[in-house]
Amino acid sequence: MGEFVQERVEIEKFGQKLKNVKTNEIAAEIDIETKTQIIEIKKSASSIELEQIEKYINPLDNNFINYSGKEVIIYIDKPLAGSKIPRYKINFINSKGIKIVNSLEELSEVLK
Repeated sequence: MGEFVQERVEIEKFGQKLKNVKTNEIAAEIDIETKTQIIEIKKSASSIELEQIEKYINPLDNNFINYSGKEVIIYIDKPLAGSKIPRYKINFINSKGIKIVNSLEELSEVLK
């Protein structure tokens, strides 16, 4: 995945652990970060935890890491069609301004 993204945009961080600026404890691991986007890679839709979304969008969250206000993309490897993820979960994520992509083609279209 890193190579795919790097061929299209420059990667700033890859698989890097980030510390909470308040507690100095590890708050999250960034899968891929570019100049303008954070890309979270998930094997399947069922592995998305709504609580984890807060670290990207809610500055009041104890594990908030998106201080630059970068666009957040969730790449899901397995097809969404036929998955058991509730529609409300996808709608909630989208309502927070987070894009969900489900193929390399879709990812390529949203990379900046």
